Amino acid sequence: MKSRSPILIATAFLLLLPVTAAAQVSNAGVIFLTIEPGARNAGIGGAGVALGADSGPTASFYNPAALAFIPGTTLTGMHNKALPELVDDFYYEFLGGTHSLGQAGGIGANITFYSYGSQLRTDGSGNELGTIESYDLAASASYGVKIKNNLSIGGTFKVIYSNLSPVGAEAEKGDGRAFTFAIDAGLLFTDILPRLNLGLVWQNVGPDIAYVDRDQADPLPQNLRVGLAWQALQASQHSLTLVYDAYKSLAQRKQSFLVSAIFGLTDDRAREELEQIVHMGGVEYTFAELISLRAGLFYDSVGVVKYPTFGVGIRWRAYCFDLSHAYSPDKPYSQGTRVSVSLIF
Repeated sequence: MKSRSPILIATAFLLLLPVTAAAQVSNAGVIFLTIEPGARNAGIGGAGVALGADSGPTASFYNPAALAFIPGTTLTGMHNKALPELVDDFYYEFLGGTHSLGQAGGIGANITFYSYGSQLRTDGSGNELGTIESYDLAASASYGVKIKNNLSIGGTFKVIYSNLSPVGAEAEKGDGRAFTFAIDAGLLFTDILPRLNLGLVWQNVGPDIAYVDRDQADPLPQNLRVGLAWQALQASQHSLTLVYDAYKSLAQRKQSFLVSAIFGLTDDRAREELEQIVHMGGVEYTFAELISLRAGLFYDSVGVVKYPTFGVGIRWRAYCFDLSHAYSPDKPYSQGTRVSVSLIF
């Protein structure tokens, strides 16, 4: 099968990852799992692991342990077109939510869909054989519970389906469809110092995804995130929150995913490992729980990517509207605008 998909798919990911360590997951499959949802988080550099009770409806992605602290019910949706200037059918969809179970903790779920649009299928001689629809899909269920007043744990189970092509090339045994699963595990420490949270999450731990055969399987984009969130100001009409996340893509080995997960941090020398850490941070100011102003910074030294992010949020009763923009004129693929709409009950 020949098509325009390889170049456009790669370009789409680069454009849609304004707050993701794209340079560090290039050897993995289904990298749509690393796309960080929510315009609010995008406005503060992509951070969100330690926000705790203020995590909102994207908590099941950033840190399932936060579900233990989030009150009520929340719901959010985000739609992004990846290549609006080139094609109209490359887009990303995210729908997620949370629900408090009181003393029993909290649950969350999300669905992520990435469309690569219609691709032209041809045979080995270049004859057109029609079109195919390519996409990736993941569905996740999460649970978080307190084990102490200031400590919670959480986990996420996700099923992943990739449909790049329903048929393979002429000499291939399989096709471009694959299925796998993954888990996330998170910890959240609240008030380790006054109004300071610490979060830790291990994402996308699971078996490799294989399209044609197991020998050509691709590793999942497994990563480790550590974050801090400090509520520097909390007054009747004003609040100020500072956040910081460190993101590390974990090395993969051609062996079982459990062994890879255990030893994944030891592939390179310590200095090289430290250089591969991606830094994301920002600040959010909120007035009267009505309007929020955000700014952040994304920095990846290995990928040589550094740019500021900006955002604004408006809340009216149960409705929230968030807008963010990543500004990178020297690297246009890192630049992008996100919009999300949420309900908080």
